[in-house]
Amino acid sequence: LNENGGPARARNVGIDRALGLGPQHILFTDHDCVLDRSWNENMTRFLANASFGAVGGMTYSWGSTLLDYYHEINGTLNGKWLLPQRKELWYMPTLNFGMTADVAREFRFDERFPTAAGEDVDLCLRLRSKYRIGFCRKAKLWHDYG
Repeated sequence: LNENGGPARARNVGIDRALGLGPQHILFTDHDCVLDRSWNENMTRFLANASFGAVGGMTYSWGSTLLDYYHEINGTLNGKWLLPQRKELWYMPTLNFGMTADVAREFRFDERFPTAAGEDVDLCLRLRSKYRIGFCRKAKLWHDYG
């Protein structure tokens, strides 16, 4: 983009470009993540075979610092499960997130969030007004907190 409009704006531009190519699903991750070789396959298979409009995967720490250990134990970037089954999510950070193209046409990131803080939670809460967010344990990635 010509100017920084924040992560919500960048994601919306990416969604528009992706939808122009006719996908069935749109997946999100961050530049500081290392994806499992089957991440894409597991995310798209989950969305294709489930009654969920969106999906989140399992996020692990890449490093071995105290900060990495804290996030690993706390599960900071694993979203928040709906109990007791842990098969559905209340929200999921976009570093390990996907949604169907139909959901992406209907729900966009709110560009009033100028920085990376809350725009993904906001999207998920609005999305949950109509669709469910599933949890795919097989969709694994590692986040580099360093």
